[in-house]
Amino acid sequence: METTIIIILLVVGFLIIGNICLKKVCNSIGLQERKVAGFIAAPFSSGYGSCGRCGRTWNICKFHSTMYSETDGCFTLCEDCWLDLSPDERLPYYKNLMNEWNADSAKRASVYLAVSQGK
Repeated sequence: METTIIIILLVVGFLIIGNICLKKVCNSIGLQERKVAGFIAAPFSSGYGSCGRCGRTWNICKFHSTMYSETDGCFTLCEDCWLDLSPDERLPYYKNLMNEWNADSAKRASVYLAVSQGK
């Protein structure tokens, strides 16, 4: 019983420290490294969404908010992936998000316009 408690405490400590380290290391790294970080972080980031491209969860990276109206925005890419891509390359990720949301045609048009304008 004591061994089990010690193992649980070690695992929890590792997860907390690992998450902090991932957050610090994940700034401005290449796509493949971001994908690895996302793969590692996902099981320990229950409840967090993730970047549609690299898979990093929002607790270890900054999302890029695309404002499609004065008050409304959405995000499906982290800031690093957003910067890596042209507006045309970003569009499929936003199309996937709109499909997940079951968004109406007006919202889709607003989001697609914002993406094409580089917002």
